[in-house]
Amino acid sequence: MKVGILKEIKKAENRVCMTPAGGVEVLADRGHKILVESNAGLNSGFANQMYLDAGASIADEAATFSPMRTWLCMLKSRSRLNTK
Repeated sequence: MKVGILKEIKKAENRVCMTPAGGVEVLADRGHKILVESNAGLNSGFANQMYLDAGASIADEAATFSPMRTWLCMLKSRSRLNTK
């Protein structure tokens, strides 16, 4: 399975839907592909390198997620993301 972790865009929303150690590492260890939008966890204290160390890849922007038939993980809806 492919899992995409998106950066929250709502004002004052600092949470991230999945932490490096609590979720990404477990899923990556089980063979899942994890793609994290760059700086998705920064406001929660999780740098890109922490996600990389846990087994994820980093994407520069949310548009990368649209064409890849991915289960997307986010806290709030994103009207700017087309998930067809």
